[in-house]
Amino acid sequence: DGQASACRDEGDVWGGGARSHPGPLRLVLLGRSGSGKSTAGNIILGSKEFESCPESFTAITQECEKKKTLIEGRQVAVVDTPDWFNSEKTPDEVRAQISACVTLSSPGPHAFLFCVPLDMPAKTELQALGALESVFGLQAVQRHTLVLFTYADRLRESEKAGNDGVEAYIAHQRGDLLKIVEKCRDRFHILELDDGWRESHNVAELLEKVDQTVKEAGGQCYSCPAFQEAENRVRQRQVEIARERKGNKLEEERRGFPEHPGGSILFFLVFPSLFFHAAVATLHVQTPINTNIHIPPPPCSRKLVGHQ
Repeated sequence: DGQASACRDEGDVWGGGARSHPGPLRLVLLGRSGSGKSTAGNIILGSKEFESCPESFTAITQECEKKKTLIEGRQVAVVDTPDWFNSEKTPDEVRAQISACVTLSSPGPHAFLFCVPLDMPAKTELQALGALESVFGLQAVQRHTLVLFTYADRLRESEKAGNDGVEAYIAHQRGDLLKIVEKCRDRFHILELDDGWRESHNVAELLEKVDQTVKEAGGQCYSCPAFQEAENRVRQRQVEIARERKGNKLEEERRGFPEHPGGSILFFLVFPSLFFHAAVATLHVQTPINTNIHIPPPPCSRKLVGHQ
């Protein structure tokens, strides 16, 4: 099973009091094709960073992709993922996607955001949560996953909710959605698309819920052997690159050549993205990953989630 990892970033203060200096957040978007993952990522980031087509129910995202932004001075990294739960994917393809997700969110995500569209039947979402559990462990679902309901605007336009608000609609009309929320220990958020103050305020509320999730998990991000190995291998590659650069510098000095502008290890501090890609290029997670992800989840309780 997954476990909390000592992956605190500098500035993280998720103790009993308020955060005097918020640390960075790493968020991983999960869900089936057409669930609004990429659109959700763009809303969180405040700009169109991920390719998305809300009108399409076919897969747009084919590879894991990571984007960063600053929200009120705080670094937020969002990893968009393909549909892992598509039965057409081969085990090797699923393994490659999961490995890429592990690498991009190393040393571990602070939260998995499980995207569920409000205007569609939740036919496969419970199986998808079971898949997440089989890959990353029970704790990934119970302690580190937050259900992110998408397309609230479509629900309102369809008038399916009637005079009820979205939360009342979920509580009174959508038992399928309640089961998903219950499996994630009642953590959920309704994402709003508004292009204005309401949208940014909604994102701020989401990040507050993520912070609360992290706090309840002991102030640490999620990790498991695969994430720990990814972090160790990136660190190992960092040391190797530093040694290579130092060796090249000494060789140039021995030959009487001036140091190349890119010869200093500071090059990798100035251009961290180049270092990241160099490190990832040699990364191959050896920890076995369970790719037999089409496993029905265990039955969940029938408790309502705070909406009587």
